[in-house]
Amino acid sequence: MDDLMSAISLNERAVVIAPEGDPVRALLLNDLAIHLERRFQRTASVDDYRKAIKANEDAVAESTSTPSIRIKAAVMASNLLLRDSSISNESVIRARYVLLAAVDLLRRVSPRTLKQADQQYNISRFAEITSQAVSVCLECQDDVKDVLQVLERGRGILANLRLEVRSDVSILQASHPHLASQFENLRDQLDCPLGERGETPQYDYLTIVDQRRTLSEQFDTLLEFIRQLDGFESFLLDPSASELMALADLGPIVILNVSDFRSDALLVGVRNVRCLRLPALKRGQLEDQAARFLAPSMPHVTRTNRQRQNVS
Repeated sequence: MDDLMSAISLNERAVVIAPEGDPVRALLLNDLAIHLERRFQRTASVDDYRKAIKANEDAVAESTSTPSIRIKAAVMASNLLLRDSSISNESVIRARYVLLAAVDLLRRVSPRTLKQADQQYNISRFAEITSQAVSVCLECQDDVKDVLQVLERGRGILANLRLEVRSDVSILQASHPHLASQFENLRDQLDCPLGERGETPQYDYLTIVDQRRTLSEQFDTLLEFIRQLDGFESFLLDPSASELMALADLGPIVILNVSDFRSDALLVGVRNVRCLRLPALKRGQLEDQAARFLAPSMPHVTRTNRQRQNVS
């Protein structure tokens, strides 16, 4: 406990010292939140609980920090906000805000982030964001068509990052390789943790901040330029509701969304999209059913690995 108290004190000092806009600030805020949550688990201090949420929310808002860190903070904030059975409307709204921000940030995640030692864990960690975001949007009674777009955005980005098959970037590579290379280079730099590009602990934060802002502006400018090219008007944009509904011309499409918060089926038709809540469908039960289904052909897969695969 003494070590934990010392860690929190040092983290708090580091956050105060790091000025707004410092690329490392999101990491410091997220570290502070982790330690506050650990102390909350030991002492049940409501103050620590609230501070941990706020620290993670502040980390998500740090625009010059790496997308991966901000996404991690969004997941932690939403998990804390949605942890109790008696969740307030305010908590759900705050969770919706950070989760939608995280889904948008997925566009800026470098594929290298998903090529670390435990790829499957990184994929499941990001997949949780989309399913949780869809759940809270439905709880907030967002338009179901808009929610469907959020779902497809998150799933599409993850599939492109992981598989890189017929993605927008691979199509760009085929017709405009120079632009595709520029895009990938900027994305990798934006999602590169501090220290991997040669920064020292005594780095000039003003220089780094300027570099990060310049990279972000260059990324946005390049995106705008690419979308002005013929055939690339919707580059990295969500499919429209009408495009998704048109896919149901041969029959209705049912999409299941399962999270720890709630479970739903989105029923997609050519004229509308409806939501059917599935209160009896629990994520843990679904994982157990999937495990039993996979067991005969995949006896080596442990429950932990199955959970990481986010079979829901």
